[in-house]
Amino acid sequence: MEQILSRIPKDAKVSASVFTTPQISSRQFAYQLTVGVYDAEYLVFPTVRHELQPGKQPLLTGLFRGGQFGVVAIHPPFALARRGRSTEKNAEVLAHW
Repeated sequence: MEQILSRIPKDAKVSASVFTTPQISSRQFAYQLTVGVYDAEYLVFPTVRHELQPGKQPLLTGLFRGGQFGVVAIHPPFALARRGRSTEKNAEVLAHW
């Protein structure tokens, strides 16, 4: 998780899966994926399907396939995506799900 969090600017807006939300909860703009992505610039989520909360896999899959977010770092069991980035690594995460 440290490797993932070190790539996110302190003032960035982040939405995270239920199991990773405590890692970002001290941020001014910290959202939980169960509620929504909102205007988050970054997404923090698990790379293992069974660790995703039910219903979040379709949401993330849609965001990745639609090109809104691009995976920028994968450090199992976590990954980081950023809005508007290259989608080159998205297939790697989707293959794990």
